[in-house]
Amino acid sequence: MSPIIFISYSAKDEILASAIHAFLNGSGIKALKAPDDIAPGTNWAAAITRMIEGCTHMVLVWTSNSMASQEVSKELTLAMQCGAVIIPFRSEDLAPEGAWRYHLSQVQWLEAHAMPEGQALESLLRQVGGSSPAGAPANQPPAAATQPTSAPPAPAPRSPAQELSPTDRSTIRKKKLIAGLLALSLGGLGAHKFFLGRTLQGCIYLGLFIVMFVIALSGSEPPAPTNDADTAVGLILFFISGMALAEAITYFTRSIEDFERINIRGKRPWF
Repeated sequence: MSPIIFISYSAKDEILASAIHAFLNGSGIKALKAPDDIAPGTNWAAAITRMIEGCTHMVLVWTSNSMASQEVSKELTLAMQCGAVIIPFRSEDLAPEGAWRYHLSQVQWLEAHAMPEGQALESLLRQVGGSSPAGAPANQPPAAATQPTSAPPAPAPRSPAQELSPTDRSTIRKKKLIAGLLALSLGGLGAHKFFLGRTLQGCIYLGLFIVMFVIALSGSEPPAPTNDADTAVGLILFFISGMALAEAITYFTRSIEDFERINIRGKRPWF
């Protein structure tokens, strides 16, 4: 039988799940995900159950968000009861904990975080074509996965940016605007970095600001700081402000697709 894929994911990973959904369907593999494949007015829990019961494979989008999701946990349990092949698509270098470790101890992981996006999607396509649910004969890999590697690579595979839905574009546009405004107004505190999930870079901004603030306060008490100290503090503050301003300009001028690819999914640390 032809593979039918159910994509299980946290709502916070909607962009990545939509990319996988679009890529598999565009490659001739039937892929299902909520809410795209749930008709309006349908009972949500019943629809999810029917999709899982009818699937041959579950692609588990593995992130810290999915590990914290009770809904994803219930979907995984049901898929295992139905005998579906579980393919964890590990987009973060994150080991399962607790009950997750028990459920996923004997499955083959797809280490998507350790390879380029296109390679990860192609690897998923091959894995879907080469694995079969319990009691079912193995399927031949779909044609898209067996094309000669010497063939011209363009334009496959499509990136998530190319598959952005209107809702995704609206969400990313808002994130782009908020990140830029935070960089302009509170960039010295690293607010834009914390907003984008770059905690280390945000802490660097905040740490430098606090150190400079403490030095400036101590300079108001006698003995007065030297001119060299004043200059050093001024230069560092100027550098921090300049960095934040440059990042704000980058966010504002970058296209929605590039911002999603570079700053959200790509998690670029700076700019």
